[in-house]
Formats: sequence, structure tokens, C-alpha cells
Amino acid sequence: MPDNDSSSSPIVRIPVEVFSKILVAVGDDHRTLSACSLVAKRWHDIAVPYLFSTIVFRGGKHRPFALLWDFLEKHPHVTQFVKGMRISSDILDSNLKAAELRTGIDDVTVEFDKISAVLKLPALEELVLERLSLSPPPAEEPILPMSLQTLYVDDLLPSKDSDVGRMATVCMLLAACSPHTLKLQLYFPRPLDMEHDVRFISPRSRRIHTVILGYNAARLHHEWLEAVLVPDVLQELSTYCSTGPPLENIASLRSLLFSAGRCLEKLDLAGSTVTDAGTPTTHPLAHWSSVGEMLSACARLRLFNIRLYHVSDEDVHARISAFQEDVDVFKRLFSYAPHTLEYITITVLTPPTLSLALCDLASLDRPWFRGRCPALKRMHVRYYGIYALPQVESAAVAALPGLHRAGLLRVTLNLSALS
Repeated sequence: MPDNDSSSSPIVRIPVEVFSKILVAVGDDHRTLSACSLVAKRWHDIAVPYLFSTIVFRGGKHRPFALLWDFLEKHPHVTQFVKGMRISSDILDSNLKAAELRTGIDDVTVEFDKISAVLKLPALEELVLERLSLSPPPAEEPILPMSLQTLYVDDLLPSKDSDVGRMATVCMLLAACSPHTLKLQLYFPRPLDMEHDVRFISPRSRRIHTVILGYNAARLHHEWLEAVLVPDVLQELSTYCSTGPPLENIASLRSLLFSAGRCLEKLDLAGSTVTDAGTPTTHPLAHWSSVGEMLSACARLRLFNIRLYHVSDEDVHARISAFQEDVDVFKRLFSYAPHTLEYITITVLTPPTLSLALCDLASLDRPWFRGRCPALKRMHVRYYGIYALPQVESAAVAALPGLHRAGLLRVTLNLSALS
């Protein structure tokens, strides 16, 4: 039978404590299993692995996490089949406002050795932790790396003045798991005051996907990744930043790529522009020359995606000046791009720079273009804007023949006006 995700099966809606009683009464009784002949054998050999390929446990005030720990300890004959596990606290009320989230909710704290026990499940491939805070192990206790394919930390609640910062929690998990793929979401500023929790075990992560919404979390996150990542291992990096000190974020991201991006094959950068205290701000990824410098650090890059969004339509015109750089956007990018680049996608949702840059595309002659991007075969440009759409369309039409002569096999220009 092929592997299946049981998250949609009835078993996930049966309380763990109820199913535990069933297993105690029937599942561990070998005489009962024998008496049930072939049906029971097929249930035990096929249905149980199918149903337990994924376990979802939502603990809270009326469902203590002790139920889950007892279940995992007492029933290894079924937990040996678990491939995916989601552990969540149900304390979050979707009706609460953001201000109440920051002040009115305490974290659910779980001892770190409990998570370590979960990581030792023989078939585990994915662990999802939601709205949990971990108590650190003793500083002298070693943390051994384990093989985990995906680690997703949904860090939705705000960080508080406590002994364990959120960033330290993530460091502990990384040190324990060394996952191949890390999916990390940071929602608020993170302290880095618990360095002993990192244990200085560098994760050999091949793919990293991050979402950073906190004002100053981006720089801290970049610096932390640079400190713990093993060089020449990372192959994919996808990061979204919303806001923060632009120059600091640019510098930290550039430093990270120069440190750990030499073997990077796929780079996905996304960001948005927001207003801070009424002052228009520009996301650091809008500084195209800085993006070009980042590309120069990725000697093996094959795919490059960049997406720039805006959060609010208020004062859009006030932000136009922030994007009025030189119009040679593509020359800036291609001048730094590695010769291995095969596919580039650019999505821009408001700034008029791209409308000017498309004119620049038409002026790229074949020798200049091919000398810098000999492997580039596909380019996808998505432009959503309210600025001079007819001029953008004319520039795009003028650019296409030159791009095809330069050797691109596929060029897509998606032009849409915002209502």
C-alpha cells in the first residue's frame, strides 16, 4: 500500500486517550489478535501504519501534553510507523486582537527532553511545533544531531521577557535535529541572549525557507544563520522580509550569502514596503545594486526569483521617489549574475522603475548579454502597477526581439493594471 497522509482520516479526530484505551484493551492482546484471524492481522499490518502515518495532537488546558507522552511511551508498536507529527497548543483564540496577543497570552512550555523523545521515533520525517515554548536542557547536557527532513516552527506568539528567547528555542531545535530542510517563521524581535543553547552544532541544511515579519528580526536571523550554517552545503534559500532598518538588513543578508551561498542553486528573495510611523520606507531588496552584489556570491546559482510587494495602497505616490534609481536595472543584475544562471523571475507590484527598466532590456545587445549570462534560457517578468501601462507594454514589445536574439528560449512578460 502506498504511503498516505492520514491527516484527513477519522483517526485524527479521536482523542488520544480514547484510542489508548482501545489499544490497551485489544491492540496489545496477542490472543485477541489471533482470534480475529485475517481481518485483525490486516488491520494490524496495513490499517495501523496507514492511520498513524501522521499524528495531530492539540494540547491545552483540558488536554495536557502528558497524554501524548504516555501514548508515545506505551504504544511503540504503532508509533513506530509515524512519519509526520504536529504538536500544537490550542490556547490561541482567532478572535483576539493583535494587542491582546502581545499581552494576554502566556506560552505553553514543554520540556526539551520530551521533544527529543519525539525526534527518536524511527520513521519520523516531519515535525511541526505550533505555539510552544521549550524549556532548555542543562547547559552541560550534550545534544546529538538527528536526521530530520523538515522542521517547521510556527512562532506566532510574541516573545516575552523570559529566560528562554524564541531564537534560542529555534537554535536548540536545530542543534538537536540538523534538518535537511528548515522552515522557520519569526514574527517578533528575537533576543539572542541564550548562546549556550546553540551548543555550536552547525546544521547541514540544504534548503531553508524563512518568513520574517518582526522589525529587527531580519538582521538577527541573518547573523544567526551565518554563524551556524556549514559552508558549501546550502542549496536553496527562500526568505521573505517585511520591514526593518534597510541598510542593516542588506548588509546582514549580503554577508550571509557570501558566507554560505557559494553552492546555492536557487535563491528566492521577497519583500514588501510599508510605512513606519507614517514615513515611507523602501524594502532593502528594492536596492537593485545590492541585489546584484548578492548574486555575485552565488557561483553556482541556476534559479533566481525576486518579488517586491507593497502592504498598503496609502501614500503610494509618496514612495515613488524611493525607487527612482538608475534605469539600468537589468544591467545591474546581469553584470553580477553568475554564468550558471538559467532562469530568472521578477515580480514587482507598484514601483515605476520596471517600466523604465523594460526600455533598458531593449537596448541589451547580444554580445554584452551572452557574455554575462551564457546559460540563461528563461525569463519571467510580472508587473502589476498603475503607472504608465501603455508605455510599459510598448517597452516590452521592443525588448522581446533582442532577448530572443540573445538566446533566451522563453520570455514571459505579465503586465496587469491594479484597479
